[in-house]
Amino acid sequence: MNNFHRPARKAALPGPPQRAAGPAAAAPEWVPPWPRADATLAALLGLVATAFAMANASDGPKTQLAHTTSVGVCLTLLVSFAFEARGGMRNLIRPDLVSIVALYYLTLYEFLFPQPFFEQNIRGVHTVYLALWAILIGFTGMFIGRHLVPRGKQPFAEAMTRPVPPAWLAAILWGSFFLGFLYVLLGVNFDLPKIFEAMMRARFDQPWGRGRLGDWKALINELQLLLYLVPPIVGLMFGRRERYSALSLVLAMAALLWLMFFGFAAGTRSVFAAYLITFLIAYAFSSPPKNRKQVLLVAAVCGGLLVMATRVMLDMRTIGLKRWLEGERQNMVTRQNSSVFVDDNLLAISVLAQYFPRQNNGHYLGFEIPYLALIRPIPRALWPGKPTGMSISIENIFQTKGVTIAATFVGEAYMSGGLLAVALEGLIFGILATYWNRFSSPKNSELGLLVYSSGFYAVTITMRSCFALTTAILPCAAGILFARYILPKVREKFKPRAVLPPALRHRAPAPPPSED
Repeated sequence: MNNFHRPARKAALPGPPQRAAGPAAAAPEWVPPWPRADATLAALLGLVATAFAMANASDGPKTQLAHTTSVGVCLTLLVSFAFEARGGMRNLIRPDLVSIVALYYLTLYEFLFPQPFFEQNIRGVHTVYLALWAILIGFTGMFIGRHLVPRGKQPFAEAMTRPVPPAWLAAILWGSFFLGFLYVLLGVNFDLPKIFEAMMRARFDQPWGRGRLGDWKALINELQLLLYLVPPIVGLMFGRRERYSALSLVLAMAALLWLMFFGFAAGTRSVFAAYLITFLIAYAFSSPPKNRKQVLLVAAVCGGLLVMATRVMLDMRTIGLKRWLEGERQNMVTRQNSSVFVDDNLLAISVLAQYFPRQNNGHYLGFEIPYLALIRPIPRALWPGKPTGMSISIENIFQTKGVTIAATFVGEAYMSGGLLAVALEGLIFGILATYWNRFSSPKNSELGLLVYSSGFYAVTITMRSCFALTTAILPCAAGILFARYILPKVREKFKPRAVLPPALRHRAPAPPPSED
């Protein structure tokens, strides 16, 4: 028998006051990839250090001066990108970073290796020193211009996020593919076997080439800009391949491979690089995070193809792919000891620095180049009196005919107004490339991703020539206009209507209730 009484259970102490259930906490707002201040500071310090190293090497050989600058800028970019990577790997896939890498590739990359041809074709070291200063100023302007763009909301957010059925994206792919190749089909009178035979010829020896001054027929040639939509669309389809059938994916890959072969055989490396870059960007942004290893593998393959194309396309484009496969070679690449050659852009900038303004009566070209770039998309058929080109072209200065000589936007800006114009254009391109970051969003539909990834082509090709910007941006503008104005009307027209069940389809309406 228990003589001890069980203590009475006391009432439980009141707990902390419960807060009234409110709405769930709002998800954090999406912040697009954006330049980091510490990365830009590291880049600017690296460029200053490179300038000092360049000054110390100015008394030596011209190739050594260029090599010193190339190594300094390369190390600068690596350190800056290491700071950018602190914001995540996605922070490295930005238009401004791609444009900076493109400028380095076009101007300084080849001088990581010996270039005896460059040494033999430049008269004085002063012009090389001035050209390298122009390149450093161009980089500086782009790095600073990135921070002149305030963060903001996504432009055209409704259009960029409006969903698009998978079948529609496939229809855009094949419509762009057919219209883009229409000028080729017309050039061979729809004789398909003749296309392959003409592709194997030397550069500019195809029947579908257009003349220097176009007419109404030349408008069809401009439709080839639609071909730049094909690689990003295929990248989107494979990034979200669970939405498409196996047959659609196989046909899309076949279209991409044919386009890549077409671009490779044409010998224009900037076009081939644009196909690779836009495909890779679209695939990377549309792939789920779990497929990161696949994205890295695809990036490695694209990088290997680009390096291969740098040499092979230059070696075979003047003789044609057929003769190159038969073993014939020309001495464009073998003129130097290295296996790397890009486009002699530093040579072109050096010659321009030697010509302007001293040999041009003390004058630069002023606003002539920006004006010609702005009016370039206007068809000559609509404006017969459209200017035919610069008053003094780069080819005229080199005294060459039948070839196109590029000098990157740095050389074109120097023609316009010297080092000051280079700095201003660098700022502008830094602003434009960073502004395009705003279009990035995880809510983007396939069409929004297509517009965003196509912008990488515009910023990349602009580094080669500012004349390309106003035409390269046209596919992006067309995609935005389609998503904002045409797509809603088409969706409304083909919107499925509610259908009554068969049991109710012929039933008479119920009589009104009686008042009694």
